[in-house]
Amino acid sequence: TASTSSSFTSKPKRVEAFALCHTRSTNSTPISIAAAAHHTLVLTSAGTIYAFGLGTGGRLGTGYEHHRPLPTLIQHSLHHKKVTCIAAAINHSLCCIDTGDVYAWGSNRFGQLGFSSKQNSSNTANKQDVSNHAASHSLVPKRVDDLKKVNIKAVAAANRHSVALSVQ
Repeated sequence: TASTSSSFTSKPKRVEAFALCHTRSTNSTPISIAAAAHHTLVLTSAGTIYAFGLGTGGRLGTGYEHHRPLPTLIQHSLHHKKVTCIAAAINHSLCCIDTGDVYAWGSNRFGQLGFSSKQNSSNTANKQDVSNHAASHSLVPKRVDDLKKVNIKAVAAANRHSVALSVQ
């Protein structure tokens, strides 16, 4: 049993910050969520993604490892793209866009982002990514080049691997 001084609750609670954030002014509503141990992704009807939670290892895709207690729009390589599906695991995240491309970010310790070693060295997001973690993680969403000729309609993420469902 939880003590009465604990802030733990087993009742559902509305995320007020998301209800008041930028999506209201753009007439965009949440249509899908992906929750993992340390972060949450929200997909909107406009095809944008918001992330919040612990940012360690780049799992939020914001370009930094800062924790985000409030929903934060993920842009970078997803700017002007329409996201159609999302997935979150303990240390990484994935999405697919309306063209069938897949983007991944966060930890790549077990190769779960799907980046080849060539892509890791040539498709880095910023100097911090290059100098510290080019092979181990990505702070921003990057296209999974090995899937660029495959039309993907869904993705899923687990602790040490990811999967994609093609339309073929």
